[in-house]
Amino acid sequence: MGQVEFSEAELILSSTKNIHFITSHADNETENRIKSMTKVSSQTGFINLFERDDSLQQKWVDLMNTHPKRFVLALDRVFAGSWLKYKEKIHLWRKALAKLDKRSSVLIACGNANEYFKLGIECLSERP
Repeated sequence: MGQVEFSEAELILSSTKNIHFITSHADNETENRIKSMTKVSSQTGFINLFERDDSLQQKWVDLMNTHPKRFVLALDRVFAGSWLKYKEKIHLWRKALAKLDKRSSVLIACGNANEYFKLGIECLSERP
C-alpha cells in the first residue's frame, strides 16, 4: 500500500477480488522520509494517507468504508530511528480509524488480520 496512489488503489479494488492493502509506510511521516531517500529504480515514493493536521484524507476514508475487507492495519517500524515512534503512530491510527464507520474500523484494525492470518484473537468492536 505504501506505493499505491489513490487512483490506482481505487482501480485495483474495483477490478479485483483478492488484492488487499496493508497500511505500513502510508502515514504522515513519509513526506519527510521521501525527501531524504535516494531514488532507486523500483521506488516511486511512499503514499501519505493523511492531511497535514494528521487526519485521514476523506477520499481514503470513503474508499476504506466502501472496501473495509480489503485493508489491514500495520505499522512498519523497521528502521532504528523510528522505533520510539510507536506511541505516536498508534495515536495517529486510532484517530484515523475513528473517522471510519464502526464496522470498517474493526475490520481494518483487527478483524481482517485475524481472519487472513488465522490469529485466533478476539477483536473488540466497542471503542473506548
